[in-house]
Amino acid sequence: MDYKKGDYIRYASNGVCLIDDIKSIDINRSKNPKSFYVLKPISASSSTIYVPLDNNELVSKMRYILSKTEIDSLINSVKNDKIDWISDRKERNNSFKQIIKDSDPRELLKLVSCIYLKKQELSADGKKLSSTDEGHLLQAEALIENEFAFVLKLDGLGVGNYIRAMLGI
Repeated sequence: MDYKKGDYIRYASNGVCLIDDIKSIDINRSKNPKSFYVLKPISASSSTIYVPLDNNELVSKMRYILSKTEIDSLINSVKNDKIDWISDRKERNNSFKQIIKDSDPRELLKLVSCIYLKKQELSADGKKLSSTDEGHLLQAEALIENEFAFVLKLDGLGVGNYIRAMLGI
């Protein structure tokens, strides 16, 4: 994809970033400069991320942010497409870690729904989620909230309420 200066994109688990610049930098002073996307995460404006244009693996972690229509469609699409709870703790942990690492918004929404429903089920029995599962829930929610809050112009709590209302949970 050809991204431009001023575009808002999602970069892996760094969340929404502004492409602040696209410039050549001679890192090793070898008189052989490389071109980089210069990204500024909206949640950490003092941070800067440099993504080499010729590194397909890193560039593939960039994507345009979703529109409101795409977000609504995405939320509606996961209503009947759920992740089943994995009983084996190690297998579940590995699966949840991979979903968070991949940061696909559809899979993140399914993960949040899965863990949230399990949390409700356990709570009804007077039990709690394990700290690992709670951590996965918080990570997945943070990744979703970063992009959705930016697009929908909501705060984190508003995003959670918006999603739960659309999912009916």
